[in-house]
Amino acid sequence: MSSPLTVVPAAYPFRPLLTLIRDEEGRVLKRTVTLELAQEARETFNRLLDPFALSWDVLGPQLNETFPDLGVWPWAVVAFRKEFRLMGHACSLRKSPLDYSLSSYSLCADPKPQGSGIPRVSLALIQRKEVLEDLGQRSLLFKGAWDLVRDAGNQTRWLVLPPDPPEPWLESLSKEDDRLYRTMLKG
Repeated sequence: MSSPLTVVPAAYPFRPLLTLIRDEEGRVLKRTVTLELAQEARETFNRLLDPFALSWDVLGPQLNETFPDLGVWPWAVVAFRKEFRLMGHACSLRKSPLDYSLSSYSLCADPKPQGSGIPRVSLALIQRKEVLEDLGQRSLLFKGAWDLVRDAGNQTRWLVLPPDPPEPWLESLSKEDDRLYRTMLKG
């Protein structure tokens, strides 16, 4: 089993590929979208996912189903090297529910949240570049991701594997994060 900490922070482009199966009259019978990710990116992402009993072959199809449900393909998929106890913090930064969605590797492997029942943050599906820029300026959780793609164009979509935020910052925020998340749910 590899360690996600051996994964060097990087950003890799990805492309959604649309496949249509049509009948003889040209009507669409089936529509599928898959993510095209370069081999190096797949291998690196698999090293990150290995400790969570996941691989691109498992997570990729889940993302392929999620993106069309969102109605738009994200500009960036931020995949953290760990699951952070920061769901309350990450949700509190959201200006609009359409800006980004959050998930965790453990939920992808087993959809029942463990422990407190509050999922951890390990994946962020960021809809637009300016959303990640704003998040990177407001939170150390997203700063490393923004630093990796700040000079990237708007037309390319990215799988971003950022560095971890500083440990003292993580410890400080995670102490009250479950309470923050529950307060937001009541809101």
